[in-house]
Amino acid sequence: PLDRVAWIDGYGNIKTTIPAHTLHLEPETKLVIRIGDVVSDAIYSDGSFKVAEGTLAFAPGSSGWSAPLGGEPLRWMELFLRGGNAWERFGRPRINQSITRLS
Repeated sequence: PLDRVAWIDGYGNIKTTIPAHTLHLEPETKLVIRIGDVVSDAIYSDGSFKVAEGTLAFAPGSSGWSAPLGGEPLRWMELFLRGGNAWERFGRPRINQSITRLS
């Protein structure tokens, strides 16, 4: 299902089932994300190293695959906390838990 926690990597990054191509956001757009009962501010980023330490980023991740016939690759969004652990920030959400963008 879309808009879910897909898995958590060893760094505490939350890999999602949100396709990156479905979002039309400018870099540094401020967002509010809810997973379960936890709500957190985040910043949309197009690259992990453009995010300040301690900032929760919502960015296209490395997970995905190449499209057939040279089409755009499919990339899934992820939540990561620069210098921290996004999984901990959101209270250790379960795999398949719903993710909601509130703004």
